[in-house]
Amino acid sequence: MKTYDDVYDIKKNGALVIGKNRLDDYATKFLTKYCPETLLQPMRIPVDDILIKLGLKVVSRTLSKNLDIFGCCTMFDCEIEVYKYGKYHNEKFKDGTIIIDPKSETLYGKGQERNTLMHEIIHWEKDKRYFEILNLNKKFQEEKISPLMCRQSKKNFEPSEKLKTKDNEVNWLEWQANRLAPRILMPKEMFKEQAIKYMHDNEIRTCDMIINKLSRFFGVSRLSVKYRLLEVGLKDLISNYEDYRNIYNDEDAKDYAKISIVDAYKLIEKSASLKEWVKSGRFTFADGYFVLTSEEYIKNDDGILKLTKKAKANLKKCAINIRKIDYTEFYNKERNFSIFYKTEGSTNTLYMFSPEFQEFEIREDEEIYQVAAEKIFSNNIDEKKLTRILNDPDKTLCDGIVFLMESKGWDSPQKFSDRTLLAYDYYARIKNNKMNNMNKATLMAICVGLELKLRITQQLFDKSNNKLNNFNEPDKSYIRILESVPWGLTIDDFNELLKQNGQEPLGSKEK
Repeated sequence: MKTYDDVYDIKKNGALVIGKNRLDDYATKFLTKYCPETLLQPMRIPVDDILIKLGLKVVSRTLSKNLDIFGCCTMFDCEIEVYKYGKYHNEKFKDGTIIIDPKSETLYGKGQERNTLMHEIIHWEKDKRYFEILNLNKKFQEEKISPLMCRQSKKNFEPSEKLKTKDNEVNWLEWQANRLAPRILMPKEMFKEQAIKYMHDNEIRTCDMIINKLSRFFGVSRLSVKYRLLEVGLKDLISNYEDYRNIYNDEDAKDYAKISIVDAYKLIEKSASLKEWVKSGRFTFADGYFVLTSEEYIKNDDGILKLTKKAKANLKKCAINIRKIDYTEFYNKERNFSIFYKTEGSTNTLYMFSPEFQEFEIREDEEIYQVAAEKIFSNNIDEKKLTRILNDPDKTLCDGIVFLMESKGWDSPQKFSDRTLLAYDYYARIKNNKMNNMNKATLMAICVGLELKLRITQQLFDKSNNKLNNFNEPDKSYIRILESVPWGLTIDDFNELLKQNGQEPLGSKEK
């Protein structure tokens, strides 16, 4: 009996609906039309020739500051936001223009660039009619339809089959292009033929070597080859190699691993995408997970951020997927992973982040997350009043700190010392306005203890005799940590991160 997965039909709106079981059928149809010779013997798909046949122009532009967007294709004359000189600007492009990020090849390899080009070719060949019909609709003309963006973070996102909205319709077009591109670049029967040929070559003795050979032959990424081998039914053969378990170790991966704040910082530092998601306010770290900044998913429990019941029950919808893998050897050579290794007892463990692992959908409007963050991170500090105190020449640094301590409810030397790891007597000296010349490390310990964001921390330093210098240590590490972990850290966590950066911990109190 046929199911939704077997559908292959053009709807009235011009969208070609392709079920999961018919993807290779489309790939064959496409190649028969544009380069039938590739179905007769194994060869690299001539992407450049297909671009010429379709009359498509390729230009290089950066489309996102976090390198999440690899490319897009214009279905009609329109304006596209490009990222240049640290800002987004609108630029006009003619229809039939493929815009591709120039850094995609450098960072992720030639295979990723070819995949992105094929992805956009598919949209042009398959979805142009859909967008032309959509563009005739006055309602959508007013909304200025934007082209589909080829995003890393949506590579594995699967839309709902029940949701009947225009956005969901468009999401399915993107889902199709993500899955069709590697099937066209590695045609099923020809890919199998070449793979089996390598398996019968006595000089090719490992799974790793087979993947490398196929990657170079077809001009695709290792990751694409790795999964294509399974899709075309070669698991029984490839699994006979001794290194199979290490190559396909993600079969043993534990998704949505809970991590420490120190490990979270390491991942942020290793990934431009993750750093941008966190820095922009889209995600907040709570209870061991990076979670979408929303009151649906995060609650502030007396200053401690925790996941809501809804978040715990729906991690796939709201949390970043960090994979945890226990291993003996690790072979993955892909460049689009942020990985760090850790020895836990007698076990070697690695934690992996990639935008491709994610299943949530990020809203484009960053203001939504900023508004949510203001509510969640409400810390009882009147920033306007604090600014007036710090800008008043008759007020001192101690006046500003006393105001902050009172706002936080620090009403005893014990609370002050517990939060800052500074000596008890500092509390009275600050209250009595006798510590206006405190050193840099002492002031930073107080700022961290108060869980101040970088913006307010810099205001306090500007009021003091110490200025933060982004080019010198330990200031560089202070700033880097506060930027990477904007939701606030305990003094113990901050000190652990300082140690990771080779810097002295804060606080004079012996623990």
